[in-house]
Parts: sequence; structure tokens; C-alpha cells
Amino acid sequence: MQLDIFADSRDVMLRNDVLEALQRRHASSARQAWQRMADEYPEDDTLIALTMLVGELERDATAYFTDPRTLDETRRALIDEVSPAALRLFGESDGRAWLIPCWRALAQRATPLAFRADDSDNHAAPPMAARRRLGGSYRSHRAD
Repeated sequence: MQLDIFADSRDVMLRNDVLEALQRRHASSARQAWQRMADEYPEDDTLIALTMLVGELERDATAYFTDPRTLDETRRALIDEVSPAALRLFGESDGRAWLIPCWRALAQRATPLAFRADDSDNHAAPPMAARRRLGGSYRSHRAD
């Protein structure tokens, strides 16, 4: 068997280990694979993006939001940090698919917050709308 020096290089194999664990949504395996990669390739240009995604899985927060400010901070992190990382590492289609459970969880955690016209982004409907744009369904409320 002949190895392809690009597809079979150690850094690519370690990166793929992290990505496979992320695709399975297995946080501890993703963290372990990430740590191996970070130890061997601390300057790899994907480590920051991988860190965002591993952190998102590890967070796996299920507690309901009690105030709009916390929802806003979490929503902004998902938009500004996690989403670009997922799209960069998985590509457009797979990245959007990976984000659906993240948006679903955010929307579910926001359900206790009442709608306020002066803060219309910070209640359950905006995360659900974002999820819908990514191909999810309003009706599916079970976690993946």
C-alpha cells in the first residue's frame, strides 16, 4: 500500500481524528484527539477552529436561560465563533448540518424567556428561525 503524503501525513490524520469525533458529537473523544493534535502540532492553523467546536460539544448546556443577556452572549458566540469554525472545517453542507443541534439546544434553552419587542432577538423564535435556515425542523425537539 502506498501512502499519499498529503492525505496520510500525521497532522492530517490527527485532524481527521478530531473531526470524526466531532461528527459523532462525542465530546470526550474529540477533546482527547484535539489534545494529541495540539501536543504534536501546536502551530496548526485549524486548532483555534477545532477548539471552538470541541468547546461547543463540551458545553452541552441544558439549563434554561433565565435572562436575555446570557442568551444573547451564547447566541452571539454561536454566530460569531462556532458557526464560522464549523463551516470552515466541515464545509458548507456538513457544517450547517453539524450546527442544527446547536441551534436546537439554544432554542430549547430559551423557551422560558418571554418575548420583548425591544429585545426581539433574545427569545426562542430567533434560534429556531436560524435552525430552520440550516435545514432543521420546528417540530423536532429531541436531542441528537
